[in-house]
Amino acid sequence: MFKAAFVLCNVVFLLLGNCEKLTKMLFVLINLLRFFMKKCIIKMNMIKNFKFFNFCRGIYCMNKKTRLLSLALVLIMLLSVAPSSFAVFAAKTEVVPTVKESITSESYNFQDSRFTNGMLLTTAGDSVNPIRNSWTPNKGTNASTYVVSGGNTYLNLSYDSARHNFRYPADTSFNFTADVKPSEAAGHFAGFVFNYGNEIDGNENKFFESNKLNGEAFVSKSGIGVSIHPTYIDIYVITYGTALGYITNRFNTSSSLALSFNSFSALDNGVDEIKFSINGAVFASVKYADAGLLPESVTNYCEKYYRTASICNSEGTALSSTSDALISYTKSLAMGSRFRSIAIDNMTLTQIKVDPLAFTAATVDLSDAPALKYYVSATELNKEGYTAPYVVSTFNGTETKITEYETVGDEYVFTYYGVTPESLNNTVSTTFYATKDGAVVKGATTK
Repeated sequence: MFKAAFVLCNVVFLLLGNCEKLTKMLFVLINLLRFFMKKCIIKMNMIKNFKFFNFCRGIYCMNKKTRLLSLALVLIMLLSVAPSSFAVFAAKTEVVPTVKESITSESYNFQDSRFTNGMLLTTAGDSVNPIRNSWTPNKGTNASTYVVSGGNTYLNLSYDSARHNFRYPADTSFNFTADVKPSEAAGHFAGFVFNYGNEIDGNENKFFESNKLNGEAFVSKSGIGVSIHPTYIDIYVITYGTALGYITNRFNTSSSLALSFNSFSALDNGVDEIKFSINGAVFASVKYADAGLLPESVTNYCEKYYRTASICNSEGTALSSTSDALISYTKSLAMGSRFRSIAIDNMTLTQIKVDPLAFTAATVDLSDAPALKYYVSATELNKEGYTAPYVVSTFNGTETKITEYETVGDEYVFTYYGVTPESLNNTVSTTFYATKDGAVVKGATTK
């Protein structure tokens, strides 16, 4: 009887996969069947052969009553453990990339005498090629060089790429800027990739190779791509539903970007949005949310990704949206070019420090009774160890302390109802307070 139970375990093991925990559970349950299988006669030594037909022959050798009872109990047992077995397979182990806790501000204007005319981007040694202090070049055709022209030095990125050496925590707010001048040839990728995963690496993510989703236009297998052309800029977000995909939108420029250098910036608030600007004007943004792991069946993506994303215009209106986004939970940066070149100068990367005791916004709400709403960053308060936040509003000499707030996204919202429609033009002064290390700290005041 023990042998029959052992064979049952192995058959279920083969059917459901290599799951030691599940097999042990079934083994215990099957042993309970021994009481009902005392009359079972196994005519062959099944312990030596675990193939399915031998098990079937063993079952056949039981008398009819015992056989039916045994098979019924096995069926009930399998149905009862099925949900837990699927739960075992659904438990995906998260791969957490190594991150640097904060950004060390950096700037490359390429005026260092070591950036000589014609020197390759891929030149080895950070003492010779200073960009390697924080960037790792990847060789495509190895055509990218530093160019000295008219007393200025810049990087001409051409069919090569470079990845920033460091990755940063999810709540890191950063600003990346660069002066850019794309070549006249359009259609192929040339620009930057933000917040891509660490796991798609090597030859698959060198940022000069096409990801085969849209001809030569896109190069990454996760993250947000910004491809800069003479008369338009393409924004794309990589997705994964049942297969690799993307959403994208095109933003036309008011004049050709190929005629001179233009200031490009990417500002990530470290919470839910990255905004893109050209020559000081925001032209697009990508909003992201709902970080989580992909399904167990997707074996090549095991890091955490933001799964909801929208590409928005300058007003913040969503143009394209997806619930299958592959925007890395950690922050990352790369640049690359494919089949064309882009001139890059004055690159900077800085971390945006947010004052936890500052108001992020103040609005007037006229939807019901007139009210003033004051917003503060919950993330920054918690990160810096502040508790018990409240505001004090002063109107017509009367102070009102407001300790109750609602949580909206990443912010705490305090509401002041002490105004009337007739007094909306009057001044209300509001100050924020919070407690740290047992002491109440006074924050910002807004009017």
